[in-house]
Parts: sequence; structure tokens; C-alpha cells
Amino acid sequence: MIINTIILFLRDLLPLFILFSYLHVLIKNETFGFSYLLPSLILGLMGSVLFFMVAPQMSELFEGSGIERFYVALLLTSYSCLFFINTSTLKNKRLALTTKSIILVGINAFVIFKVSAFLIFFDVYFQQQNNTINVLIGCIIGLGICASFSTLFTFILAELIDLNKRIIINIIWALFLAGQITQIVTYLSQVNLIHVGSPVLHLGAFIQEASEYGHVLKALFGYEQSPSMLFIIIYSVTFAIPFAGPFVVKRLCTQFIENKNDEK
Repeated sequence: MIINTIILFLRDLLPLFILFSYLHVLIKNETFGFSYLLPSLILGLMGSVLFFMVAPQMSELFEGSGIERFYVALLLTSYSCLFFINTSTLKNKRLALTTKSIILVGINAFVIFKVSAFLIFFDVYFQQQNNTINVLIGCIIGLGICASFSTLFTFILAELIDLNKRIIINIIWALFLAGQITQIVTYLSQVNLIHVGSPVLHLGAFIQEASEYGHVLKALFGYEQSPSMLFIIIYSVTFAIPFAGPFVVKRLCTQFIENKNDEK
């Protein structure tokens, strides 16, 4: 019972703690501090509670696929708002208001997605248990593990920054985002909107996805023990976007400015 509660924390809340670790390191400046972030986090938690309360009604939308569609929308929103963040953000002493607003929207979407999923599953799990003390102990241990892991991970990221290994942080940050966005494959396949196909790899002999290590790797990189070809394609594309995206945007902006100058 305690183990199941801990795994619930690792599956749903550990990615949230990991996101905060990245944000603490990647957006470390005076204008995007805790005082600015706190109202956004409170808003995200309130949104999670609200979604938890209306989840039964939402599940009836779109012929019973309302929750899955909403989760897909939250994942796409969070990825679209956060993918451009990298270690170059550290150089910005003052982030533009528009950029900060986009980042906060991405954080809110991710908080609502993770916390609401945790509340829904935890509510069902809690109702099935008779020993409240063991569930409470599991919650304390799970929260402690998530907080401890986040602290250690933040320290590792900070050390990489000090060692001028920013490319490593950019890579694992892109892997984290890709691992999160690939969850849309699961949700869309659950409501028969896409066909996943047969797995092309079987990694369960090395690490079981349902194990504690599997949940940690899934939170860090989106580990999948039996990925399909569709999963691999989406993972690869979303991993490459944070690196290719800024160059494409810069190129388009340059061409736009040049065209404007030519018109003049």
C-alpha cells in the first residue's frame, strides 16, 4: 500500500518537481523570481482542483473522451510555451513581459495536467484503501522523495552550469520535454483517435517501466519499455525542435526584415 502510494507520487508529481529544478537553473534572474512565480503556481493549483471537481462531467464530453482531449491540449500548450527555454535564457537579466507570460502559461498548463491527474488517481486509490495511516505515510515518503530528488537534481544542473557544460543541460531539457509531450500518444490511442501499432523495441528486460527506476526514468526522459514507431517519431521530432526552432525563427525574422527593407 505504501509502495503504491509512493509510485503514484513518482509517476504524477516527480515530473513537476523536475520542471521546477530546470526553471530554477535556466531562468535564474531577478525579474523571474519566486515572488513572480508564486501567483502563477497558486493559479495552476486552483485550476487543478477545479478540473478535479468537474472531471466527471468533462469525461462525458466528446463521447467519453473529454478528459483525454483536455490532457492533450494541456501537454501541447505546455510544450509550445516551454520548448524555447535553454541555457541561453540565463544570459537574459530582464525577460520581456511577453516571454514571461508565455512561460507562465506553460507552467500553469503543466501544473494543471500533473496535479489534476494525481488528484483523480489518488482519489480513486484512496477510496479503495481502508488503512488511512499507511496512505498518509506513503504520501509523506513520496513527497520527501520528490523534494529530495529535486534538490539533488538542481544541484547537479547548477554544477553543470559552473563547469560550462550547458549543452548537456540543453540536451536533457529537450529530452524531458520530448518525454512529456509523447504522452499524447497514450491519451489519443486510449480514445481510438490514433493507431499506435506494434512495439519496435522491447526494453523491459533491462528496466521495467512499472518499477521505481522506470518511473524515475520516465519522469526524466519519458522512458518507454516498448515504444512504437509513432512514439519514436514524435519523440525524435519534439526533441529536435528546441534546437532547430530558434534558428528557424531567427531565419524567418531576418527574411521578414530584409523584405521590409527591400519594399522601402
